[in-house]
Amino acid sequence: MSSIDTNTAADTRPTFSDAEYRRRWQAVADRLDAHGLDGMAVTGPLNVPYLAGYDDCGTWPSPVIVTVDTASDPVFVAREYDADTIRAESRIPRVVTFIGDDDHTRVWADALVGVGLERGRLGIDPGTYGATPADIAALQRLLPELQIIDATSLINHVTAVKSAEEVAVMRQAMAYTRVGIETFHAALHEGADEQEVWNHMQRTMVAAGSERDDAFTLLLGQRTSRPHSASAPNRMQMGDVAFTEVGGQWQGYFAGLCRTAILGRNEPAKELYAIAREALEAALAVIRPGVTSGEIDRACRGVIQRAGRSETFRHRSGYAIGFRWTGRGNISLHPSGTDVIEEQMTLHLPIILFQQGQFGVGVSETVLVTADGAEALSGLPRDLVHV
Repeated sequence: MSSIDTNTAADTRPTFSDAEYRRRWQAVADRLDAHGLDGMAVTGPLNVPYLAGYDDCGTWPSPVIVTVDTASDPVFVAREYDADTIRAESRIPRVVTFIGDDDHTRVWADALVGVGLERGRLGIDPGTYGATPADIAALQRLLPELQIIDATSLINHVTAVKSAEEVAVMRQAMAYTRVGIETFHAALHEGADEQEVWNHMQRTMVAAGSERDDAFTLLLGQRTSRPHSASAPNRMQMGDVAFTEVGGQWQGYFAGLCRTAILGRNEPAKELYAIAREALEAALAVIRPGVTSGEIDRACRGVIQRAGRSETFRHRSGYAIGFRWTGRGNISLHPSGTDVIEEQMTLHLPIILFQQGQFGVGVSETVLVTADGAEALSGLPRDLVHV
């Protein structure tokens, strides 16, 4: 049986203000009319903690947040097992609980009925690994007159535009990223071990205050041609390329940065890096409110194509970054992208080029979109470093 509780505990609440969470709920509600919706059910594993202030890792099945309009508080539909933690950490006062996977869609349906949405147009975010097809089908069986609409883009645009509080957190995360980059450069020498450098960067960033991140990339030599490969015992030799994609983390927010170094001489890598750097600069030059994600990508990709090296660029040119680095369905800078860039968005542009089977080089910036351009948060040079 479901129950509704009021969240009054505040002893372990996250550091963002109550006003910041109200801003987030309001931003979702404000977009409902434009999407032709009466309400929104947020299910994504990044979106739920973003709106609730509660880290839902470990919950099963996925919790749901239902929001209707600016006059109504959101409703948190979550497992009874997690109720005490939710009361202590969530900023959502209305909590409806279920026991397990045999009754969660029924409780979700009851919550929708409770806010008058059983015959409404309900937006969901299926593009963010939240509600499963089985969940959605079961909900539709319970509420056959409910119209379920994919509104993944609605929540992704809300999370992409940062408040002053979020920007301050990302600046702090970038301070830790800078520590990681400085440690990376200082640790490189002939015989340096890839795994040891990775460990040293991790320890140094955590000691400086960063939250731990076990997923950042540090690769040396031929292994730089393997994107997202885990560090391994591998010693640096003369002529080797070193590459890192690292992000300091603060309050769950990341600020990513890619940098490259060469031990000694490697002319092919140096030439390819120059193209990557020029492509990044071209993308940064066109970023401003009102341009599309596709325009930014085409500015970057055009540099690489004109250099005759299209085969070296195997991915999009960037994406929205912030809470938990990135998630599926977020704003993506790719050739056919139509997302309109807004002021206060934060974007990461990793321009990484690969000489297949030999090496990879890359450079990036995390930027804040301003009224007339883009501010690179790192303040670091983008030069290729020679060790």
